[in-house]
Amino acid sequence: MPAAKKDEAHARSRAAAWSERAPLAEVVSGALVVLLAGAFYFRFFQEDGPPFVFDDVPGVVQNPNIEHLWPLSRSLGAPPGTGASGRPLVALSLALNYALGGRSIRGYLLLDLGVHLAAALVLFALVRRALLHARERDRPAPPATLAAALLAFVWAAHPLHTMALANVVYRNEALVGLFYLATLWCSLEGMLARRPLPWYLLAALAGICGAASKEVIVSAPIAVLLLDRALVSPSFRAALRAHGKLYALLALSWVALACCVSLGDRGESVGVGIEAVTPLDYLRTQAGVILHYLRLVFWPHPLVLDYDDWPIARTWGAVVPEGLAVLALLCISTFGALRGRVWGFLGALCFLVLAPSSSVIPLTGAIVGEHRTYLCVAALALLAAWPLAAALQRTRVAAAALTVVGLGAGGALGLATSARVDDYYTGVSIWEDVVRKRPGNAKAWSSLGTVYNAEGRLAEAEEAYRRAMALNSRYHEAHVNLGNLLLNTNRIAEANEAYARALALRSDVSEPHYYYGSTAVALGRAAEGVEHLRRALDLGLDARLVPSALQQIVWVLSTSSDDALRDGPAALRLARELDRMTKSSNAVFLDALAVAFAENGRFEDAIETTHRALRLLDFTGNRGAFDTIEQRLGAYAERRPWRQ
Repeated sequence: MPAAKKDEAHARSRAAAWSERAPLAEVVSGALVVLLAGAFYFRFFQEDGPPFVFDDVPGVVQNPNIEHLWPLSRSLGAPPGTGASGRPLVALSLALNYALGGRSIRGYLLLDLGVHLAAALVLFALVRRALLHARERDRPAPPATLAAALLAFVWAAHPLHTMALANVVYRNEALVGLFYLATLWCSLEGMLARRPLPWYLLAALAGICGAASKEVIVSAPIAVLLLDRALVSPSFRAALRAHGKLYALLALSWVALACCVSLGDRGESVGVGIEAVTPLDYLRTQAGVILHYLRLVFWPHPLVLDYDDWPIARTWGAVVPEGLAVLALLCISTFGALRGRVWGFLGALCFLVLAPSSSVIPLTGAIVGEHRTYLCVAALALLAAWPLAAALQRTRVAAAALTVVGLGAGGALGLATSARVDDYYTGVSIWEDVVRKRPGNAKAWSSLGTVYNAEGRLAEAEEAYRRAMALNSRYHEAHVNLGNLLLNTNRIAEANEAYARALALRSDVSEPHYYYGSTAVALGRAAEGVEHLRRALDLGLDARLVPSALQQIVWVLSTSSDDALRDGPAALRLARELDRMTKSSNAVFLDALAVAFAENGRFEDAIETTHRALRLLDFTGNRGAFDTIEQRLGAYAERRPWRQ
């Protein structure tokens, strides 16, 4: 081609690239991404919405921190081991949801979807900017606005994201995904801007917000450096020299993350506490898990809420094919990233975002978690689509073909997402889905039994619990759940036996001690029961069960016919603690305070406290409890403590 024509073609190419910066095109494309992708999640907002399931129960339903926006020391924290612990931005978002709508799940899901669609818009902006820059440097690249919009649509509609959106506490994945993408986008804009500092500051702010959302953000500064090398700078040394201020500011996210991790308490959800699983076992197992994630990105079926039965790789020989495959992918991605290749950056990005959950730090809550692929889907979709899109030149036919392919892929994925949302719509439907796809999952059978129990399907619940125990006889929670069902149907002796089996498996956990102690007291073995109730308190019993444990101990210490077992001063001390804890709002607990007063000879206080309890019962109309407590007044009037 003559030089004049080449220059003319080059000028037209640059003009076309810059023409795509039109604000109207950006707004329209972004709006279409949001509307099309959001439509597939409409089912979430029909009727009352799906129930809280899985980690949402401790993270939302049983989480007292979300009930107060002030003081911030409370709303920014969460109970140990929950999804918001050590993640203050997630905790604050839950508190805001509660302030606006209590525990109605629709508000929580609406915020989850809003975060997800915001992340899609940031992904659109990031990819569009990268494509525009590639065209400015005469690299092969597809039409920027169209390609970025289609990719963002495909990503936002992918069914792998349903786990991160339907499980409220997993919004930590969506939040960190939003801020991770924002860090990349703002960093890239800053590298290419005439006045980079405002963009650098926004990138640093996004990194700090990501640190307050989830630990995945730890790799964001490295990802920015790889992006810099792939798109902007000729070498890593040149990148650090030219954009040193940016990397200094991004390092603040590491400081923020260190503070969040040190102040949070992940409980038993992180660390080497998985029973019989070492860090090396976990690392070996993750080879197969990573390949499973890769398959689900390109063929998202079957999707499963819980993988508790995923086999643990105990030896290196058990994972030779998977390990070699993952190692090869890691080496190829690293090579490409170091050479400044876009495909190398995208491959490395997948490993960077998976590293915190797929390395040597065991995550006891779940060895496999589909929500962890949140950012991987974007990287792999772009990795797969870039060569195809770049091969299509800027012609109307090529643009039409790209549109058809993108909309077709996004539509198919969106329909799969809509179907997956239906699985989450009831507690029964999601756990039946899990046991259908992974019938060897004891945890899933136990969880299914719990939702059956809540719906009054007691025979099915008992069968599900026994199925869980048959699959894993060492799964203590199934024994506890079965005991609860038996206790609720007044089969106290059988319940006590179930709790005893759970206690034999996990004597270091508070709940088996609590339930075994409660049933032992009910069966007349008061001394044994009090011992286990006290042990449950020492082990950090769930705050919801502490008042009941104290009430039972006070009752035995105040009313037992065994002189050696009664302890009036200890009973009164615990009864007062119970009264302060419950703010004199429960008649049964006031009754316990009254019998403790009587045991210590303070009968006037016992009578006054009993009348307070009776006023509460009279207000609620509970005549049965009213008559039971009222009969104690006669003994107190005769200056006699109450005896069982």
